[in-house]
Amino acid sequence: MSEQPMLVDAPCTIDDDVCKQLIEEVILAAGMAKNENFEWSDNGVLGLARFYIALKRIVMKKELYKALLSVESEDQCQLIIDSLHSLLLRENRIDGQDRPHLCKAMIRFCGAKEQFPKALTLEKLKQDPRPYTAGRFGDVYKGESDGKPVAIKVIKLYANSIDNLPNVAKVSGIQ
Repeated sequence: MSEQPMLVDAPCTIDDDVCKQLIEEVILAAGMAKNENFEWSDNGVLGLARFYIALKRIVMKKELYKALLSVESEDQCQLIIDSLHSLLLRENRIDGQDRPHLCKAMIRFCGAKEQFPKALTLEKLKQDPRPYTAGRFGDVYKGESDGKPVAIKVIKLYANSIDNLPNVAKVSGIQ
């Protein structure tokens, strides 16, 4: 990937060069993962496995995570988000203790950048402006996808929901 990460001055007591090097490593590994269609390599050298190793070092340290949030390029942010989403889908490849940290990192990163995984984007979807019905866990809207009527459920997430996100996904049938 030829584009260099654009970092703002994030407070970091860790050497700035080390911060920048780790962020560049995450972006490089995310680019490799995308080029390999987000497939996993068991040797940990290529693609998604390398992204996991690089990202794990960052999300476990608050200062480094703040530096990751300072990446400004929309393309690089999208690449990180898509790689993280692909990584989280490989439940059997992620250490159980890392998963909550990675989920929180993705939620916070998506919120901060106002970007979301491309795989979750529904193309050609029309949604009525008012909910058809509402419930405790979300609102249901009438909609249309490729000319066919559909129901669209928008799940409500609250600030304290982040810790329970894996449970919400299981109840909702999201794998």
